[in-house]
Parts: sequence; C-alpha cells; structure tokens
Amino acid sequence: MVKLNEKKSELIAAFDNKLNTFHHNIYYHNRDNEYCADPFLGFRLKKLKKYIDNKLILETNSLGLREKELSEENKFDVLFLGGSFIYGVNAPGNEATIPRLFSDIHKSTVFNAGIPGHVLKQHFSLYFNYLMHLEVTKIILVFGFNDLVNCFNNKSYGEISIDSYQKTIDEINNRPIIKPLKILLRNLISFKGLKTKSLKKNKTQNVENYDTKILKYCDRVFKDVKLFNNYCKKNNIQLFTILQPTLVNSKKKLSGYEKNHLSNLNDEKKKFVTKFYETLSEKLNSFENFRNFSGIYDEFDRMIFTDEVHVGDFGNKVFSEKLASFVK
Repeated sequence: MVKLNEKKSELIAAFDNKLNTFHHNIYYHNRDNEYCADPFLGFRLKKLKKYIDNKLILETNSLGLREKELSEENKFDVLFLGGSFIYGVNAPGNEATIPRLFSDIHKSTVFNAGIPGHVLKQHFSLYFNYLMHLEVTKIILVFGFNDLVNCFNNKSYGEISIDSYQKTIDEINNRPIIKPLKILLRNLISFKGLKTKSLKKNKTQNVENYDTKILKYCDRVFKDVKLFNNYCKKNNIQLFTILQPTLVNSKKKLSGYEKNHLSNLNDEKKKFVTKFYETLSEKLNSFENFRNFSGIYDEFDRMIFTDEVHVGDFGNKVFSEKLASFVK
C-alpha cells in the first residue's frame, strides 16, 4: 500500500495544480464500473459527478461526455473527437482539459467529445450517431494510441474493443457470482503492481508479421480518415487530424519516473510503437491539416507523462498552445 501511495505522489510532478486526483480515485472508471454499454459505440461512460473537498472535478452528461446536455446548446466553433487524452483523464478540473485550455487560447467555443478507451471507428460512430446535428466550423480529431494498442493486441481495424466489453457484460449476467470474483481478482493483481502495462501481450510477435499487420491497419485508418475528410469538406467543416504524443516516441529528457515507466516496456513493444506511428504518420501526411505531435514535449526537461500516453496539466497546456498555433 505504501508503494502505491508513493507512486501516486510521484505523478504529481507532472502537474502545476497539485490537487491529487490519483489519491481521490477520480478517474478509475473501469475499476469503479463507470462504463455502460451503448448500441452504437459499444461502451461509453455513465453520467458522473465527482468532487474533491466540495470542488467539482468531473461531470459528464447523459452520453458520458464531459459537456452540458446536448439539448442545451448545438452551436460551437470547434468539436474535439478523441479518447482519454482529449477527455482529460487525470485533469484536476474541467478547466485543465485540452479542449478548455484550447478554448481560452484560441478564443473559440468548443465541445469536448472525448471518450476514454475509444478508437478511431468509435470516434466516427459517436459523431454520426449522436453529434451530426451540432453546428461546428472545425473538427479536431486527436487519436493514435488506442488504435496502436488495438493493433498490438492482434485486433483488426474493424475489431474494436466493443466485443470484449460486451462479452464481459454477458458473462456477468450469465454468471453473476463467479465472473465478478474473477474481475475483482484481476483488479487486485493490478492494484498490487503485478500487472500494470497498457501494452500487454503474452506471446512475442514476429517482426515481419507485425509489419504487415501495422500496414493493413493503417491502410484502413487512412481510408476512413479520407472519407471523413471528404464529408467535412462537403459540409464546409475544417478537419484537423492530430497524431497524439506518446512517451515511447518522445525525445525529451526523461524524468526518473518516466525513465522507470519506459523501462517496463520491452524492446519489442517499443519497436511496435515506433513502427506504428511512422507508418500512420506517412499515411496521413497527405492531408493538408494533419500534424504528428509526437515531438511537442521534446524541449522540456520536467516530467510530462504519467504513463505511456497521458500527461499532467502542464502537458495539456503545452499541447493546447501548440494546437492553437496550428489551427487557424
């Protein structure tokens, strides 16, 4: 228990605001059963409201988005699509998320449609099934890491994590005692630090095999982004596509925590991340408003990352500033 608390305390170095959301377990959504099934998305967050010392830290609407209800307003300058990075995992308040920081810098109204755990196909499904009615002039799509993990775990592009999530729900309904006990045991193992990696795979992958797999996956990503880009042009919406940064691809001077976290990933996993990002970046580079943000933290010596992909509020500020200078 002491080691876990020490780890949580270490993470605060990535934040300017030292309000410790880790100690208060604000963002342990999976462990705390805060996801629900959705017919179009597979899964999404429930309606949530969380406080620390009477300060509202997190509030989601009926669709699990970190926004007001969709019925309240439907006109915005910018719509953000993405996963937990855009949603704002670990942010010490809504004001510290990337969409809100961007809004302050860019002087624009924004809608945060980030959902933790979602891959590209789910971003598009969210938009076309729930958000098409919103009047926006720009869409900023920030993605990469969740699709990378999907590919690494031997899922094809169309095989998003919906199936495994739905399987868990079905098993809980069919075996209401045994299955929750298994889940609890898995969480306890993770809690004790014995199983903590996001990029997990039991069997070593052949380099030639994963080269082919990455290429096939990235081809599908390219095709769907191209279709979405054409849709946006037809509807007079500017699409900005951003490949999100990761600890593995960053060339920044690593803090002790970042160095230690990176050392937990073996060389095969690191090579996979590098290859996936290189391939995806090459594919998407043909789009005028595409940028690979892998190197945006390279100039900083201080701790930025809290794991392979998430950052503290300082990292969110840097990302938002770089993004605002690109989006005109």
